[in-house]
Amino acid sequence: MDGAVETIAGAQGGVISVRQLHAAGVSSTSIARRVARGRLYRLARGVYALTPVVGVEGRRWAALLAAGIDRASTPPPVRRAPNARRNGERPPACATEDAAPWPLRHPPRPDGTVVLSHWSALQVAGIVRVEPAVHDATVVGPGRRATRNPGVRGHVVACLAPEDRIWHGRMPCVAPTRALVDVADAVTPARLRSLIREAQFLGQLDARSIDSLRRRIPTHPGLAAMRRADPDLLADGTSPLEILVGTFLERETGLAPWSSQHPLHTSAGSYRFDFARPDLRLAVEADGGGAHVTTQGRAADAARDAEASAAGWETVRVMRTHVTGRAARRRTAERIERIAARRGWSGGGSARSGRHVERTD
Repeated sequence: MDGAVETIAGAQGGVISVRQLHAAGVSSTSIARRVARGRLYRLARGVYALTPVVGVEGRRWAALLAAGIDRASTPPPVRRAPNARRNGERPPACATEDAAPWPLRHPPRPDGTVVLSHWSALQVAGIVRVEPAVHDATVVGPGRRATRNPGVRGHVVACLAPEDRIWHGRMPCVAPTRALVDVADAVTPARLRSLIREAQFLGQLDARSIDSLRRRIPTHPGLAAMRRADPDLLADGTSPLEILVGTFLERETGLAPWSSQHPLHTSAGSYRFDFARPDLRLAVEADGGGAHVTTQGRAADAARDAEASAAGWETVRVMRTHVTGRAARRRTAERIERIAARRGWSGGGSARSGRHVERTD
């Protein structure tokens, strides 16, 4: 019995629900006795931990269990016939520990009707660094109700598309793009711009997912909030500034071809450059007027540039004014080429040496 409890809790960050305890053969009286003796520690209504200190993984699982993730996946507890022993009958095979197919080896994979969502899902994706004080869990299904367990912030949706659901190991989570839309109307525009920018840097803002959400839930207030917060973010998740800068780099510098969304892995985290020449360790970032002009945005940009510099990269930040107008484009192209030459570029194949056709405004 104790081995079954440890196996179940071990797969869930050290936490277990009352239903799972009952399924493992632990009665309510035994649960109360274990709590009194310090062998179980209450985390939320109906959720216990095997140790007094639980990590972030266990706290996430506690929220899911409190929201009822084990309702559909937990089989009913094994009950013996009341007069089986008195009548000399042997108990059913599934009532013995050696023959029970579940939950002694591992609990079954949740079916996805209860998922970690909102701020908790954003933290799992790395978009939010600080763990929320109370984790979010969403119950999926028509006629379902959000949990009122004080240990979890409950939400409910009638349906959740498969593309809006991902798995973090055995833990079901809302996809980062959907989680970002879900919290968009509950934060200030400045905070939302910061979240959008962080998701873009991490490559978590999926254009196809944004477009799919726009078609499936067009009235979701979060979509409108995202468009208001960042004018450079279109409904389909692409940035018109990135398109403009990408075209400028290919046509008006001699450094083509450029690698777009190039990953950079550092000790502080993983990021993506909008455009990069990996051989020169030269990156170009397209900075919109929403997320990058604030004091917080400038400080974050400086921190990322320092991390890139420590990894041997040099970052050039380009704003819309740098690529608007013939003179501005020429000055920006010359600046990028001077930096590239300083980093070892020979200057061959310059865009202005003959193959470039000047744009007209």
